[in-house]
Amino acid sequence: MKTKIYILSDENGRVRYLGKTYRTLCHRLHNHIYTARHGGKFHVHNWIRLMLRHGQFPKIVLVGEVDGNGNKEEVAWIKYFKDEGFDLTNSTSGGDGGDMWREFKDAQRKQAKDKKHPPYKVIDLSADKIFNRAIEYDDAVNYENQAVSSYRTARLYFDEI
Repeated sequence: MKTKIYILSDENGRVRYLGKTYRTLCHRLHNHIYTARHGGKFHVHNWIRLMLRHGQFPKIVLVGEVDGNGNKEEVAWIKYFKDEGFDLTNSTSGGDGGDMWREFKDAQRKQAKDKKHPPYKVIDLSADKIFNRAIEYDDAVNYENQAVSSYRTARLYFDEI
């Protein structure tokens, strides 16, 4: 498996985030923007929301491709950029993106499990009921079509007079 190491920068070229993905860069950028627009809580999402409010979009640039999951390479690149003085929005030192995602999903599942659900409504889906409803619907549509057709015929008749 090939993993892509990428950076996100603003329109002036300032690097603000370094990440990794096995998907296309276009898909990953879209995912960052979508998450930011829908309430993502990480610093990178706040930065992207700020850019969007000012009518700007982050740029995504490929740093390199590596074999495997890219954890070590991501850690090394984040360390390099931080050592060079870049103000990265990364929440961690890298190499753990998958683990953080799993933790997030586990927390969501726990919240959903703890949440009280309303009682389920039972719906009668017997074939006879569905068939009768379909016939009623079909009859109503035919009636409306006949009414529209009669109206159009009358309009044509009166327009000719």
